[in-house]
Amino acid sequence: MFYSGRVGVTYEKTLRDVDTEKGVLRYHEVGDGAPLVLLHGSGIGVNGWRNYRGNLASFAEHFHCYALEFPGFGVSDPWEGIRSSQPPTPSSASWMRWESNPLP
Repeated sequence: MFYSGRVGVTYEKTLRDVDTEKGVLRYHEVGDGAPLVLLHGSGIGVNGWRNYRGNLASFAEHFHCYALEFPGFGVSDPWEGIRSSQPPTPSSASWMRWESNPLP
């Protein structure tokens, strides 16, 4: 579906976005198989791609991977009322609702 060997797993080819009620939420998608949701940490300069780019191709050999880019970390839109130091629960829940019921 989204994986064609280790060559080709790039930022540009895997980046996706979804509009939510609070702004655009971005994520990376690659691979086939059971879903694997990858959540990044909250350190300075961290994001999903930086945390998982070295392993994403390997994971994609076995899983349909989703590496979320949380609001306020420079890739997804910041969400009012949510600081980047807060747990990502609201953004993860919005993404999972969308992924379960994608737009027509």
